[in-house]
Amino acid sequence: MIRKQRVYLVITTLIAATILSSCIPSPDLVWTGDFILTPPVPNVGDKVHIKQTWSNAGSTPISSAFDIRLEIRRENSPVFEQYMRVHQPVAPSEERTIDMTPEYVIPELGVYQITLTLDAKGVIAESRELNNVAESDSLSVVSFSKEADMAILAQAKEDIERYRKGDVTITIIDTERQPCSGLTVKYTQTQHSFLFGTFCISSEERVWALLKQAGLNYIAVWLGWDSVEPEPGTYSLDTDRIHFLRQFDFVGMGHCLIFLLQQEPSSTPIYVKDLSYEEYKQVVYPHIHKVIDQYKGEIKIWNVFNEPMLTHTNTLGLTEEQTIEVTKEGVRAIRDADPEGRILINNYNPGGESPGTHPYDFIQDAIRAGVDFDIIGLEFYYNAYNLAPLHLHPRRSLSSMGGLIDKYSTLGKKIQVTEISVPSAPVKGMQGYWGEPWSENLQAEYLETAYTIFFGKPQLEAIIWWDATDIDSFIYHGGLLDEQHRPKKSYYALKNLIRSWTTIGTGLTDRNGQITFRGFGGSYQVVITNPDTGLSKKQEIKIEEQKDNLMTIVLD
Repeated sequence: MIRKQRVYLVITTLIAATILSSCIPSPDLVWTGDFILTPPVPNVGDKVHIKQTWSNAGSTPISSAFDIRLEIRRENSPVFEQYMRVHQPVAPSEERTIDMTPEYVIPELGVYQITLTLDAKGVIAESRELNNVAESDSLSVVSFSKEADMAILAQAKEDIERYRKGDVTITIIDTERQPCSGLTVKYTQTQHSFLFGTFCISSEERVWALLKQAGLNYIAVWLGWDSVEPEPGTYSLDTDRIHFLRQFDFVGMGHCLIFLLQQEPSSTPIYVKDLSYEEYKQVVYPHIHKVIDQYKGEIKIWNVFNEPMLTHTNTLGLTEEQTIEVTKEGVRAIRDADPEGRILINNYNPGGESPGTHPYDFIQDAIRAGVDFDIIGLEFYYNAYNLAPLHLHPRRSLSSMGGLIDKYSTLGKKIQVTEISVPSAPVKGMQGYWGEPWSENLQAEYLETAYTIFFGKPQLEAIIWWDATDIDSFIYHGGLLDEQHRPKKSYYALKNLIRSWTTIGTGLTDRNGQITFRGFGGSYQVVITNPDTGLSKKQEIKIEEQKDNLMTIVLD
């Protein structure tokens, strides 16, 4: 979560190559490297610079002239075109670079599509969207179609069955170790291993009770430096939220131990912003150790560094090497104060849409440098907007966000979608999703689709909706509860999803004293009843995902 002040322009990009299809063998034009847009997130009044490498992957040279065509569209309406004709031959395996600055100044806020076409006087051979946006067969329209997301949704439901459940065999025997057949066994899931969360700063018990009733089990707690140590050596430690974590049995996540946001209001006090790198590095350990020592137990997961190495979150002007060293100090403090705690690094715009170091590159570098953390956090504010001041978040399809989870999963860490939200009310001139303006209905359907797609990802262990209530929401009307703390349609959509992913059942033991079923990962209460005597026994068990869970219960 970030209270950003800068107004960004959202640009999505699409790229396509065309080749001569009638020539056999034909040259294969392929894009190589990343599409580079400078600045990555332009402002009104900017020109954009475009750089993209390509090569002839075929066995024959390209000897005739070919065209490079650039088109910029706003809200899918053409606003600019530019052509370049290239006469230089391109040999097999030879690589070339398109390097151009179109004579177009971004005139106003909006969603823009950039289409780059390489044409060797043939037909379309390849069409793909950049920055992991969902694939499309169109050269000029970014696909956020409902049909595309629904196709991914169908696969996700199969993946949920495959990855989120475990096989269970319970064997019931007597004290003579003989199987007990014909017993009634009722199994009820009482807690999920997957973390369904939100961010909540409300001090009203009724709000926390509603979150618990929805099935949530995970709460992000704000621990920004400005809040917990506003003056050097003066700590203001939150007890209300900790009390509610304990009362309602929520797992806590300590959010933003380090967050070097430049804009005001900032999470970094002035006295910290005035420190040099060496001075800052020295105060990180004692500050974080003090905070962890106060909150450990109720808080089990710690966001050590929020949104590292982005232009707007580097108020101290640290290099990447310095940022990694500061992160190591924070990790050391957490490991010393709470050896059982798990550590997360949180990333805004994980598709690389924000100026600064690409989050994927930073995480890779941190791992190579030996930073000892456990979880990669991904913020998915795509397609949303804030007001006061207006801020448009980048556009991205839900299926593409699922692709980002897959991409970061290759780094060998567990993944959490740490922040996701969209509006439940429209703003004139602002896009919604699936061609509809934002509304309570659309917010609820978006939530249901997003959670289902993400829940099917095996490396994902948590999703946090940000925020709990509209009154505190970062995104415009982005809460699960409205300003009067009444449940919205998105609240009920999430409650129903969690309920549908909760395992409850009853069966009879067979002649081997066994009962088998598949269940979602988590804690269960098992009640075994002898139908002849009416006597029963309760037993707590835990089921792990993607495993054969074999357990034996002895009846006295």
